[in-house]
Amino acid sequence: MRYVFTFLIIVFVFSIPMTVYAADLNPFHFLGSIIEPITGLERRPWDNADMILGGIYTVTWLIDWGQTREIAVNPDYYETNKILGPYPTTGEVDEWAIKYYIINLTKAELFGYIPDIFGIPIGSLLRKGVLINQAAIHAECVHHNDEFGIGVNFRW
Repeated sequence: MRYVFTFLIIVFVFSIPMTVYAADLNPFHFLGSIIEPITGLERRPWDNADMILGGIYTVTWLIDWGQTREIAVNPDYYETNKILGPYPTTGEVDEWAIKYYIINLTKAELFGYIPDIFGIPIGSLLRKGVLINQAAIHAECVHHNDEFGIGVNFRW
């Protein structure tokens, strides 16, 4: 448990600068050049709450990924993710984790194109919902794995 929280603190500290300037270096800006001319919709930028939630999601996802890598190399454990199966390889874990992360951040970004309805920022609320949901899912996985003593493994 102590190692998980130490790792969480380290990742969080190093992710602060990323979240501060993430709006200017957003890797999804290319979506705007495709979506805006076709739909005429403008993108709602990530606000501070979105960036904090995105940072929390990133940290919990990263720890869960590392724990799943540990499960992949340790025959004493088995994975409960039905898509990965009980004994995935580290390559399968890496591929799944990266795809999953990109898909969820893309969803969060695309919600920024949903216009306000009756003054209610629907897209912003949906973005926050996706980020909270994903952070909660990964936090539960991290907690569950930690109860079994599963550490984080990023040995390549």
